[in-house]
Amino acid sequence: MSEIVPGLYPSSSDPLNRAFWEQCQDGVLRLQRCDACGLFRHIPRTTCPSCGSHAWNWTPVCGDGTVFSYTVIRENYMPPFQGLVPYVVAVVKLTEGAQLAAALLDVVPEQVTLDMPVKVVVRDVQGGKIPFFIPA
Repeated sequence: MSEIVPGLYPSSSDPLNRAFWEQCQDGVLRLQRCDACGLFRHIPRTTCPSCGSHAWNWTPVCGDGTVFSYTVIRENYMPPFQGLVPYVVAVVKLTEGAQLAAALLDVVPEQVTLDMPVKVVVRDVQGGKIPFFIPA
């Protein structure tokens, strides 16, 4: 979404992708939640992968979770992230069950472990708000 964070996200014609990033701009992480079965999901999509329902809402999540998988980024030439290297990108399993990939901040890469408790923080990057995770 170049209009929110220039140079960080590609312009998207996908309204659900665009809506996810717009939802973050008030500092609250929201994910789609199926109205029929209650499943939280990410990446945004029109149909629930569990029950097939098309009824859903953007619902705030608590932001707590655990590291499911991770990698250490040692080189990155993208301006918003150049000063962060080395940093960790983690797939976090949220308490609500959905998984979300994001940078893990405020931690030395060698300290990261699988199942490590983390919590979401939404921070400003180039004039837009982006969800990251920090150790809990």
